[in-house]
Amino acid sequence: MIEIRRIYSCDEEYCFVESLLESAFPIDERRDRDCQRSYTDVKSNFKANIITSDGVPIGLINYWDLGFVYYIEHFAIQSLFRNRGFGEGTIEQIKRELSDKPIILEVEIPIGDIEKRRVNFYKRNGFKLNNIEYKQPPYREGGCCINMNIMSYNWNSELNVSEVINELYSQVYNFTKVS
Repeated sequence: MIEIRRIYSCDEEYCFVESLLESAFPIDERRDRDCQRSYTDVKSNFKANIITSDGVPIGLINYWDLGFVYYIEHFAIQSLFRNRGFGEGTIEQIKRELSDKPIILEVEIPIGDIEKRRVNFYKRNGFKLNNIEYKQPPYREGGCCINMNIMSYNWNSELNVSEVINELYSQVYNFTKVS
């Protein structure tokens, strides 16, 4: 049985989450350790979560409550447990738990095989690839912006795309959008 549980940096299993985050995401797509730990412990609208199956750590899913939308920032299943239905099970569970608002996430532009597989995974799980290209701000000083697409689940057509992007920039990246 899959369980999604909030975790803090003082928890024994946090080293698993930290290690998986660092191995699954390139340095330009994540914060440094100290900043990530601070967000995990201090930011009330940021939820760092460990995913377990029958008590065994298998993954992580970190998301933000931006007030009018949820934003899944990082989601990864440890390589030993991939292709066993844990990813789909986690997404189904998170959709149930966060059913009161739309859910968004960023994906790389689907050019290569890996990027296309990621997009297709989310599509199979009810997300829509919106033709909303934007630049993901850098996580670190001196870092580069990354071209991304936004995918959504349960998107409300009344949501203003610019407002969503501005909230991502402001709350998640601490970045002021340059016009």
